Amino acid sequence: MLRWLGQTSGGGEKRKEAEDESVDRACKAKRRNFNTKWQTGREWLVFDNENAVMFCKICRVYTKEKNKTNSFVVGTNNFKIEAVKDHEKARSHQESLQMKIAKAVPVEESVAGKSLSSLRSLEVEKMQLLFRNAHAIAKKGRPFTDFAWMCEVDRKKGLKIGETYTNDHQAKEFIHYIAEDERRKMKTRLLDGKFMSVMSDGSLDSAVMEEEIVYVRSASEGKVQVDFVGVKSVSKPDAANLAEAVCGMLDSEVSPD
Repeated sequence: MLRWLGQTSGGGEKRKEAEDESVDRACKAKRRNFNTKWQTGREWLVFDNENAVMFCKICRVYTKEKNKTNSFVVGTNNFKIEAVKDHEKARSHQESLQMKIAKAVPVEESVAGKSLSSLRSLEVEKMQLLFRNAHAIAKKGRPFTDFAWMCEVDRKKGLKIGETYTNDHQAKEFIHYIAEDERRKMKTRLLDGKFMSVMSDGSLDSAVMEEEIVYVRSASEGKVQVDFVGVKSVSKPDAANLAEAVCGMLDSEVSPD
């Protein structure tokens, strides 16, 4: 009757308010928080309270380049136990765990170390030649494709370099492991030193993106050495972004594991 007279009893508005409150409660109920119990038995799981994300500290250090965009590497706010368990079972996480364990074992006691010691002297000499060629390419900034003809020149000189591991793809692998070893030496040297200084310089790349180059200078056993740490892109070349880039690079490349 009131509807035909252009009046309302107010019941509709009350129902709408009740529905809105119900929706708000449902939305709040769906919001999930990090549960510290998930860290029990999972020392790799870290919660970043400042950014409200969780991540895997092992994968951040040991994961392969292609997996560095993984949610548990960059940080995720998907606070579900299923997400944690899925990452725990993931192949990339298992590979990172194996790499961490392998690096904790002394070289001479590792599987790789024992395998290397059992190689015949001829095979060792062959690998030395291949690694030296790869090191020369990295040192002189030459393209990986130079590796094949450098190996061919070694054959012409009568060196027993073999027919395997002489392509540009393998050169990239050799250089990767040379860099890993040099980075390990740098970390050891910095830990032994009593002080160090950080130097950085910026430049623009071809895409007009600011790139920050970082070096570390240290002294150990009376010897001063400057080490190249890496190159980092910065979104804006101001003090805050540059400091964040430099500190982030030092944390990932220089800090001990």
